[in-house]
Amino acid sequence: METAGANVFVGDPEDGSVMSEALQGTDTVIYCAGTASALNREQYFEVNVGLTQRILELLQAPQTLVFVSSQAAADPSCSDLLLDEDAS
Repeated sequence: METAGANVFVGDPEDGSVMSEALQGTDTVIYCAGTASALNREQYFEVNVGLTQRILELLQAPQTLVFVSSQAAADPSCSDLLLDEDAS
């Protein structure tokens, strides 16, 4: 990605200063992090929802967020039930 001109930041997402630094001077954030497995439901949602919320709180207009996800982010499931964007 860096060879294509993207700035890539690696760090602890719990460290607000790293997140703030990564977002400085950025027009667009392509966010595709997350997990499809966790030790428990709380950890699962902290990674998939909590981190997303922190990024949204740090963004400032006119920055844009491109959010990439999968159905697995809705909750681990063995069900044949399909979910869409309106699922709660």
